[in-house]
Amino acid sequence: FKAAAGSDSCEVCAANSYTDLVAATACTPCPTNTVSEPNSTTSTSCLCDRGTTGPDGGNCTFCPGGSFKGVPGTAPCYNCSAGFFATAGASTCSKCEPGDYSWDSAS
Repeated sequence: FKAAAGSDSCEVCAANSYTDLVAATACTPCPTNTVSEPNSTTSTSCLCDRGTTGPDGGNCTFCPGGSFKGVPGTAPCYNCSAGFFATAGASTCSKCEPGDYSWDSAS
């Protein structure tokens, strides 16, 4: 994109933004809970962030408590194993501490 008249070169859209327009003067921010690489050219370059799931470029929702997602993209949230737990929006599961437990795979 090129934000100012008379500049000698175009700028790359920063991470977490994109433009699909020719002769763009600004980049469009990715939707909430999404991430993109610098120089992205489509809304579908905005991937659901870790701990969220949904369509690329779309509405990404937090993984529910007891589940996680560790990579960006359209992958589903996975349940934590017994003995582990996660709060909503988690990218990993945590071990239960001594004196605590989690007996099923969705708590």
